[in-house]
Amino acid sequence: MREHKVRGYEPIGHVWWYGTSDVTSIDAKSRIAPLSRFWQCVEDEKLANVGDWIGRKDKNGTEIYEGDVYRQEWKGQVVTGQIVYGDMARYWLEPYPHYQIGVIKISGEVIGNVYQNPELLEAQDGCH
Repeated sequence: MREHKVRGYEPIGHVWWYGTSDVTSIDAKSRIAPLSRFWQCVEDEKLANVGDWIGRKDKNGTEIYEGDVYRQEWKGQVVTGQIVYGDMARYWLEPYPHYQIGVIKISGEVIGNVYQNPELLEAQDGCH
């Protein structure tokens, strides 16, 4: 069974916090908390922009979360899009409905996220 991880943004401190099933106490230095405490912070509106870890890492070893902006060569062109959870319990690269993350070889990279780097998607037309 894979580790369950989530990520949420703390707007006041401008940092990401991570919730995981693998810890039992808060590690403030690493910003990691047990899932129960993490979800309490979300409920208390201390964290926003929550996304699941998709269980994969990019070509640089960076964990990939929902809301990340991901870039990869696909069918002869470089595509950039947002990681989203979609139909059939799979992760997709939006706006590419046939680009399923995790089924294909991970050879792209996380270049930011839609919360801190919305400009990465603003001008994109699907090709670069």
